[in-house]
Amino acid sequence: MQMHICSKAAVSGALLLSFLATGPAFANRQSDYFNTGNASRAVVKPKQGVIPNPEMGRQGAGAMGSDRTPIVIWFESYDDLRATLRPTAEDRTILTRDFNKDVERVKQFILTANNVSKNYRMLANKLRTLPVPPGASKVSKYRNLQADWCEDMAAIYEDMIRPRPAARTIEELNDELQVIKQRAEILCNTSKNLQAMDLDLRREFRVHQDKHADALWQYVSGKPK
Repeated sequence: MQMHICSKAAVSGALLLSFLATGPAFANRQSDYFNTGNASRAVVKPKQGVIPNPEMGRQGAGAMGSDRTPIVIWFESYDDLRATLRPTAEDRTILTRDFNKDVERVKQFILTANNVSKNYRMLANKLRTLPVPPGASKVSKYRNLQADWCEDMAAIYEDMIRPRPAARTIEELNDELQVIKQRAEILCNTSKNLQAMDLDLRREFRVHQDKHADALWQYVSGKPK
């Protein structure tokens, strides 16, 4: 939920034209501030002759066999929402590639950024209305913080593509891009803290990891990511 702002200009109106004329302002194209999913984990293949069952295993974080408690059910609904509304692999590809002064790529970027921002807004709204079981105030606070993060992400995308006056100099353009980069870096750090909160809560309430981001679950269930 689980990014790449620092490598993109605000791509609309005259600012976009300034960007195309002067080239990319940031050289590090490997940065991906919007990719907040779990890092790839090694998949342990089952022993020959043993058929794994994704619904069985030890209880707690990392297991697919957690007891069906109200908190477990809440986290599963939460995970499903994020899987449905977070940026897709195609979205991330379009939003992180170079423009190469290609107008069609710029149009695709603007359209994709607009759709992603809307999805983040929708996700934030749905999270705020996702009822938390009684006695789980920590989960409620986490839900609200995650919704705030989604709204902040949407705002950055919206700012990137909104019309604005043309930058008069390359220095002015770079200053505008630096502001967006700094906002993205703050959200990147916030995302790391939210991931730590997520893990701690799953351990405390004995909730399995998000199956949509769990490589082992994907392997043994035969379901695509």
